[in-house]
Amino acid sequence: MTVDTTAAQAAHDEAKGKSRAFTWTHTDDDGQDHVLELAIPRKFKRFKFARRAGAGDFVGALEVVFGLRALEPMEEWEMDAEEWERFMTALGEAIGGTGNS
Repeated sequence: MTVDTTAAQAAHDEAKGKSRAFTWTHTDDDGQDHVLELAIPRKFKRFKFARRAGAGDFVGALEVVFGLRALEPMEEWEMDAEEWERFMTALGEAIGGTGNS
């Protein structure tokens, strides 16, 4: 699915009141895949999210959108700088409605 298709689908889903989905697959050093699926709600405290993200509190910003329990599976993942950057970029695009499905 292209970014344009994903953005169009996200806009359609949001117009219909559906949550958008973000999916990330992390492969650990043993080759085991861990899939994280997060539902991005149509409404959330966007100002609070932006304030925390702007202050560098990325985990706090993500908790505003998803809640702490949804993020727990990630706590044990070990990511290098490249994977972290790809993850944060994809998640930001998904929250903004311009990427990942």
